[in-house]
Amino acid sequence: MNRLFLRFFVWFLAANLATVAATFVIAQPVLRALQQDRSALAQNLGQRAVELFEQKGPRALRELLQTSRRDQLLSFALIRPGGRPAIPIPREMHHRLRDRVPDDRGGPIRQGSAHPPPSGRPAEPRDSLVTVEVPGQAGNYRFIALLPPPHTALLSAFGPLRIGVSVLVLAILALAFSQALARPLQGLSAAARRMAAGDLSARAGPVVGLRHDELGELAREFDSMAAQLEKLVGSQQRLLRDMSHELRSPLARLEVALELARGRGGPKAELDRIGLEAARLADLVEQLLTYARLESAPEILFETIDLARLIRDVAEDAQFVSGASGARISVSAPDSLLLDANPTLLRSALDNLLRNAQKYAADSQAVEVSLEREAAQLCLRVRDHGPGVDPDLLSKIFDPFVRTSAARDRSSGGYGIGLAIVAQVVRRHRGSVQARNMADGGLCVEIVLPCKAG
Repeated sequence: MNRLFLRFFVWFLAANLATVAATFVIAQPVLRALQQDRSALAQNLGQRAVELFEQKGPRALRELLQTSRRDQLLSFALIRPGGRPAIPIPREMHHRLRDRVPDDRGGPIRQGSAHPPPSGRPAEPRDSLVTVEVPGQAGNYRFIALLPPPHTALLSAFGPLRIGVSVLVLAILALAFSQALARPLQGLSAAARRMAAGDLSARAGPVVGLRHDELGELAREFDSMAAQLEKLVGSQQRLLRDMSHELRSPLARLEVALELARGRGGPKAELDRIGLEAARLADLVEQLLTYARLESAPEILFETIDLARLIRDVAEDAQFVSGASGARISVSAPDSLLLDANPTLLRSALDNLLRNAQKYAADSQAVEVSLEREAAQLCLRVRDHGPGVDPDLLSKIFDPFVRTSAARDRSSGGYGIGLAIVAQVVRRHRGSVQARNMADGGLCVEIVLPCKAG
C-alpha cells in the first residue's frame, strides 16, 4: 500500500476516533445531569414492575428484570407490602441489601446466604441505589433500583453493535478521504516516474488535471513543464540526428579524396594520419546516429535470441578486431540462454561494452565476461583489471560525452558515447546497468535484463 495513502488513512481515522472519544468524555457530565432525576426513572420503572407483578405474577417481573439488566444495565428489587421480596434479590444487590431487606423466608439477607456477592467485586457507591414507594392493589411496594455508573450507562446507550458500526463508518469515510487525496498524488508520481524513465510524453492531466483545486493546478503546471521539456529534448535529438547525417556526406567525400591522393603518390605518413582521423570521425558519427535513434525510436522489435551465443560471437569479433595487442576476452556462460530482445541493438551494446573494457584492461589481464540466470533475470557482468573509475564519476559514465579521463580517452579514441549507447539499449530492454570498482582493481559493469522464469 502506498505510504502516503496509509498516512492519510491513519491520521483521518485517528482524528475521528479522537473526536468520538472526546464526545464520550464530554457526554459523561451530561449523563450525570440526566441521572440526577433518578427518582423519576425509578418511579416509572417501579410502577411498571408493580403492575406486571400484580397482573401477571413473578415470571413477568423476572422478564422485566432481565430486560433491564440487558438493555439498561439496571437491576432492581421489588419489596412487597409485607416486607418480603417479590422475586429473589438479584445477585449483584445482595451485598448492598443484606442488612436492609429480609429474604424470602422472612429473615434478613446475610453474607452467607444462598446468593453471596461476587468475589472481588468492588462495592457500588451508595448513591447508585434509589428507593421509591410505589402504591399497588395490595398496598405500598418498595422499589429499589441499582443504577449503573455514568460511563457504563453511556456504553450501554451506545451498545457494542452501534460502536462497531460507527467505527466501520468512520473507517470507510477515512478510506474515501485518503483515496481522494492520495490518488492525484499517485497520478503525479506515476507521470514523473515515466518521465524519469525516458517517456517524455507522460502527462498527469488525464488523472489529475480535471480537478479545480490546488492539486489540479499542480498537475496542469506539471504537464506544461513536461510539454516544454519534450519540445526541447526533441529539438536536441533532431539537431543531433541531422548533424550526424550531414557529416556523413563530407566524410564520404574526404575518404574519396584521400584515396585519390594515395593513388597519385602523396606522402604516405600524412595520408595515413588523415585516414585514421577520418575513420575515428566516421565511427563517432555512427555512434551519434545510433544514440539518436535509440532516443527517438518509439518502439523496438523483439525476437527470441540466444544471448549466450550472441555474447560469444561479439567477443570473438572484438578479439579479432583488437588483434594480438588487444586484451584477451574470457567468456563464462551457459551453452544456451534464450531471451526476447532486439539482436541488432544488443549486439551494438555488447560491442561497445567489450571495446571499452579492452581499452582499459591491464597488460596480461583478461577481460572477464560472465552470464548467468538469477530467477526471472539474466545477469551479465563485464570486468576489466584496469585503473577503475573515479567514484564521483561512477554514476555518470553512462551519460553521453562523459569521460573518465580526458587524456586516456583522447589517446584511446573514446568520445564518451559507447557506454551511453549501452545504457540506452539496456533501458529499451527494460533492464538496468550499473558500474562499480572492484576491491582488487578494475571496473565491473553489470547488466540485468528481465526474462521469463523457467
